[in-house]
Amino acid sequence: MKNNYLMLFAVAATLGLAACDTGEPQTDASAPAAESSMSDAATEAADSAMGAIDGAVEAMDEMADDAMDSATDAMDSAADAMDEASDAAESEVEDAMDGMLNK
Repeated sequence: MKNNYLMLFAVAATLGLAACDTGEPQTDASAPAAESSMSDAATEAADSAMGAIDGAVEAMDEMADDAMDSATDAMDSAADAMDEASDAAESEVEDAMDGMLNK
């Protein structure tokens, strides 16, 4: 475990030293323009990704709504079938009872 901490410290120190500024500013006139175009491209890519995500969310919402509607219809159909079966069974029982009483 001590070895892991030593390696972690060495990597952190190396990265810290690598990130140090040399103190000499770079005078490159094309850097702001390049940064601007990169920023614009990144913004467009992010907007495109957000549009794709929004489209996927809308599609999932529609699919969920369709699934809920289908489930509701299936439950209603099952309830109707149960009512019909219950009515038929009740009628059968009443007929059987009437048959037994009339004998």
